[in-house]
Amino acid sequence: MKIKKKWLVLISLTLGSLMIGIDATSLNIALPTLANKLGASSSQLQWFVDGYNLVLAVLLLPAGLIVDRFGQKISIILSFMIFGVASLTCALSTTPEMLIGARFILAVGAALMTPASMSIIPTLFKKDEQQTATTVLVASATIGLPLGPILGGWLLENFNWNSIFYIAVPIAILAIIVTIFLMPNIQNKTKTNIDWLGIILSSIGLGGFTYGVIRASEYSWSDNGVLISLIGGVIIMVIFVAWQLKAKYALIDMSLFKDRIFSSSVVLIFMFTFIMFGLIFVLPQFFQNIEGVGPQATGIRLLPLILGLLVAAVLGDKLHLSDRNLVGIGFVFAGIASGLGMLITIRSGYGYVALVSTIAGLGIGLALPKLMGLGLSQLSPNKAGIGSSVLNTFKQVGSTMGVAILGTVLSTTYKHHVKINGLSHHLKDVINEGITQGIAVATKIQKTIIVSKQQLENMFNNHQISSTLYQSKLHQLNSMQNNARDLLHSVKTSFIMGTSQVFLICLVVSAFGVLVTLICMPKNIKS
Repeated sequence: MKIKKKWLVLISLTLGSLMIGIDATSLNIALPTLANKLGASSSQLQWFVDGYNLVLAVLLLPAGLIVDRFGQKISIILSFMIFGVASLTCALSTTPEMLIGARFILAVGAALMTPASMSIIPTLFKKDEQQTATTVLVASATIGLPLGPILGGWLLENFNWNSIFYIAVPIAILAIIVTIFLMPNIQNKTKTNIDWLGIILSSIGLGGFTYGVIRASEYSWSDNGVLISLIGGVIIMVIFVAWQLKAKYALIDMSLFKDRIFSSSVVLIFMFTFIMFGLIFVLPQFFQNIEGVGPQATGIRLLPLILGLLVAAVLGDKLHLSDRNLVGIGFVFAGIASGLGMLITIRSGYGYVALVSTIAGLGIGLALPKLMGLGLSQLSPNKAGIGSSVLNTFKQVGSTMGVAILGTVLSTTYKHHVKINGLSHHLKDVINEGITQGIAVATKIQKTIIVSKQQLENMFNNHQISSTLYQSKLHQLNSMQNNARDLLHSVKTSFIMGTSQVFLICLVVSAFGVLVTLICMPKNIKS
């Protein structure tokens, strides 16, 4: 294939990966608007996001089988068609139910696009070009995460809410055209029977486990529904693995895991995405709730993370280090960022937090593309689809568990430390829901007191109350105002205590990541 053609194909796939990354976060800032425009309930708002993640987790493995069976070109065209049509349907939705259904279909397109894009790399590119191509694809998807709030915020401020979905349609059309005319049609000539039982078991197992993790972030890990989903999902996945070991036509060739590099890459990808999404989960909340900025400004404040990622991705291959060392250094940077994150306070300036973001970006840019490249480099062309699906499944599960587990740690620590005195049970419950609700309650109380003090002042000036009563009421209001200030301070400091615990866990996982890299990865390995 001509050099220019294959890089043009990569650009179209990169746009698709970027689109998936942006879609994952841009919707979050549109949720209040969707609640107003579509009349969506809190539960429906949650399903706009979680339904997509659930379908994506369920379909990643079967999608890899489709890629291997029908070829990358057909799979990529189909994935962009589904994604484009689903995005258009999302934009035209008039009810919450219609949008939820369209998001389900959107996840189908994303599930097929991810392994199809990754698996084309060993087919199109020479061995010495594959890592560069992998880095571009992985970096584009990762950069899309912090870009989502920036782009989404700008679109919401200047256009209607459906513009965040319309933008994907022309990108999908362009990608389809490029793929049709420039990508070679390479198919796996060895057709095998479909492992229907494997597909069913993996879908139910991964779906049940992912649903349990998502539900735990809303309820608790001891909730009956959560426990049933988690335990049931694990049991079914154990049955799935047992079936794969003896099935004649298995969904996953379990011999892949006998490869030391591939199996190590799978584990380390899970660990790194756990850390990465933990950091991405905490930092936006800090910017919005502690610094008090909006969603678009929050996205802009995450630009140092993108800068660090781009610098590391560009310089990684020029350092002349083995992939093992680069991955290890990536985990070290993640650990340093986590350690510095533990020292963040409510008085920390943006410069300090930007430093944490930049170092985290350096770690992501060094480690994640290398890990994906190492995993893909061990796959033969006829196993590229399902192999890349395995890598991306662990990436998806790692990110979901990172948000759920670290979110639970943050919430539990916050509830344990926040001090609530003299308020109704209803307000206590609202404050315990999270820092956003806590700040809203404290701020509303402060505004109410300011209005009450103004009314009291007017009554005194109009001689409607005595000086003694005025002083007594003023003393009560001042006391309530001090309590409201203390509540606001307690809410913020309790959140910071929670973020410190989150960063501590990320630090520990980073340390384990370094150990696993040093022990399991061959010394001079190059993807």
